[in-house]
Amino acid sequence: MRRHPIFDELDAALAGRVPSEPVECAGSWLPAARRTYERAKQLGGGEGPFIDVIDWRWLGHLSCATPIVAVAFFVTSGESFWSKSAPPETQLEVALSFHVYADYQQDRATFAASVSGATLAAPVSWKNDPAATCELVATTLRTARVETVAHMQDATFAVLVLPASAVQTGRHRLWRVRDTVASALSAQSRELLTRRRSGSLR
Repeated sequence: MRRHPIFDELDAALAGRVPSEPVECAGSWLPAARRTYERAKQLGGGEGPFIDVIDWRWLGHLSCATPIVAVAFFVTSGESFWSKSAPPETQLEVALSFHVYADYQQDRATFAASVSGATLAAPVSWKNDPAATCELVATTLRTARVETVAHMQDATFAVLVLPASAVQTGRHRLWRVRDTVASALSAQSRELLTRRRSGSLR
């Protein structure tokens, strides 16, 4: 399971400064049939032959007694990305999906994860079964901690959930942690939680 060093840094900085509240994570896998080109070189041509493939999507939510926001993280062996959710709500929609390739490598798929508007994606290994490819780790999370939601052979999807009391929403519906929280963070963590909507980690 891949865990970026900044996760432990965030956990330590937020502990005692941001309330720790239980967050329920619940959902289920749903298959979706799709017709696509048989071979990659056909893309954009509009002509067959075609094949039927099955994509898989996990639809769920994060819910808490108090309004919450989230930062989504996607960690692979070579890259780490993050993206912020929409402003606080008591329930945040979560979606995970495997988009199967056409002809291409039958053991590869595009994995995408989103939390209330925060979307991240990358190619991953695929075993033709979401349960065999992706392990859903947490059913109960806590605010103020970076928690792993799902992990695969070559990627980990994690979220940091924060209560509304720890953030403020500014222009363009972009939220940031309050100054009392930001003052305890390192430069990289402070930039992540006070500035942009998305980015990558060193």
